[in-house]
Amino acid sequence: MDILEKTIIELTRKGDQEKLRVLKKLDQLILPSQRKRIAQNDKSVLRELMLPKWLSWELLYAWACKREVKGNFCIFCNRNAEGINFKGKHICWECLGEIKILNKSEV
Repeated sequence: MDILEKTIIELTRKGDQEKLRVLKKLDQLILPSQRKRIAQNDKSVLRELMLPKWLSWELLYAWACKREVKGNFCIFCNRNAEGINFKGKHICWECLGEIKILNKSEV
């Protein structure tokens, strides 16, 4: 059991719902590029983030390593979905379709 699982169990046992909510929303609070930097142990990313003081680097690092899933995440919707790579960035088929529709409507 890693530090992330221990923390979630401890917060659940204590009934600290606010901290649990923050842990569950880390995907929304932290960009995928920042998550990769955290997983690479780049502590300079802490200056860019506005996180509560109780959230330690060890906890963030465990979260980033656990959340590091093989696959391609779309740069627009942040979902792990099939799509294309354009100039080194992954775009899912759904977002690509929306871009095409928007582009046709502007013409």
